Amino acid sequence: STADKTVAGKIQGGASAVAYTTTSADYAEYYSASNPNDLPKSGDLVSLDPLKAKAVKKALVDSNLLIGVVSTNPGFIGNGPICPINEENCDENYAKYNVLVSLAGQVPVNVSTENGLINIGDPLTISSVEGVAMKASRAGKIIGYALEPYDGSQENNKIQFFINLGWWEPETSGDNSQLSIEENAEGQLILTEINSMGIKFASGEIIFVNDEGYIEIGDLAVQQL
Repeated sequence: STADKTVAGKIQGGASAVAYTTTSADYAEYYSASNPNDLPKSGDLVSLDPLKAKAVKKALVDSNLLIGVVSTNPGFIGNGPICPINEENCDENYAKYNVLVSLAGQVPVNVSTENGLINIGDPLTISSVEGVAMKASRAGKIIGYALEPYDGSQENNKIQFFINLGWWEPETSGDNSQLSIEENAEGQLILTEINSMGIKFASGEIIFVNDEGYIEIGDLAVQQL
C-alpha cells in the first residue's frame, strides 16, 4: 500500500520465467458454507458436509472429511465465490454464503493445548472443540505440521502451520521384536525372542505350570497369557 510503504505482492520476470510473489503464503478456494448463519471464521478447521455438495462446516472431532482451514489472508485464490441460484447480487453478497478455504501452504490455525503443548514440527489434528486443532498423538488423519510453538499464552490462540493433509502414525521405538514359545531338546518350553531381522534369541526362561496352576516364566507368574 502507498500509505504505509508495505508491498503486498510483486511480479518478477527473469530470462526463462515470471514469478508472482505475495506476503501471504497459502492457496485457497471458495466453498459454500453449510450453514450461512454459522460461518466458519479464519483459522477454523473445516470438513466437507456429506449432505451438501461443495459445502464445508466447522470440523468435528474424529472427522474423516477434514479438508483445510479457513484462510486469514490468502496469497492465491483459485476460483470464484458460489452463490444461490436466486441471488441477484452475488458480487456484493457472496460473503454471506462463502468461506475461503486454504488447501496448501502456510496459514494461521486456531489451536489448543488439549493434548499437550505444541512444538515446532508437531502434527496437528482436530480437537474436541469444533474447528480447533491440537497436537496429534495417536494414528489418524492430520491437517499439517506446526511451524510455531504454542503453550496457551499466545494472545489470539493461533499459530502458523504448514498444510499437509494426510494420515499420520507415531513412530515406534525399539526393533519391533516378537516373542514366541518353543520346545527344547529336553521337552521344556522356552521363551524365544525374534528380532526385526528374523534372528532368534533363546532367553533362557523356562515356562512351566506350578503347583497352584500358575504359568511361570522366570520371575513372572500369571494365571493366563
